Amino acid sequence: MINLSEDCIFISDAHYNEYNQQLYNVLRKEKSSMIIFMGDIFDFLFGSVKQSIEDNQELIYLINELSLHKEIIYLEGNHDFNLKKIFPNIKVYPISQQPLIVAYKGKRIALAHGDIGISRTYGTYTKIIRNKYVLRMLNCINITSSKKMLNTIKKRKEKKNKCYEIENFENIAYARMENYIEDYIIEGHFHQDKTYKMGNKTYINLPAFICSKDIKKIKDLIN
Repeated sequence: MINLSEDCIFISDAHYNEYNQQLYNVLRKEKSSMIIFMGDIFDFLFGSVKQSIEDNQELIYLINELSLHKEIIYLEGNHDFNLKKIFPNIKVYPISQQPLIVAYKGKRIALAHGDIGISRTYGTYTKIIRNKYVLRMLNCINITSSKKMLNTIKKRKEKKNKCYEIENFENIAYARMENYIEDYIIEGHFHQDKTYKMGNKTYINLPAFICSKDIKKIKDLIN
């Protein structure tokens, strides 16, 4: 089991793209020895789609550079997946390997991007969109369309409001807690920056970096 360092930090839902590059400057200055990316760090990064790699090359290079002297864990999200070849020195966990169970000061912690166990329909979608043959087909279509397909998708994503409050989110949090036995559950995906307790369990939904520019430290999350 992975033990989190005292200076471990969490970054979730940065949705990095050509219009939103604040994360790059923050990471350049970050001094912590351990970074956990909680998914959707990139707004669009599919490992088999060449343009998505080219568009994010600057941040990809920086993360790989940091991985040479920091321990980095990357939980793939619904906007960034099939990343193992892109980040060879990083521990990458696809949706099929989430939650990741780690430990800190004797506490068991379940880490996940947050898009597991939503519904059967969504589960089927995640399997299809991550299929290597589907991604290869998307890559070919994008190339033959002179990148029009990917650029259209990117424009739609950029217009989407990523900073919002989910009404009655506590109901979602409590329902998700029932699926875990760990002391703490930490997720991203929902962009809510809220914490709930149920018995001996604590559910933490991380803030979206794109909205708050907030980086959470493990010592501030786990008592």
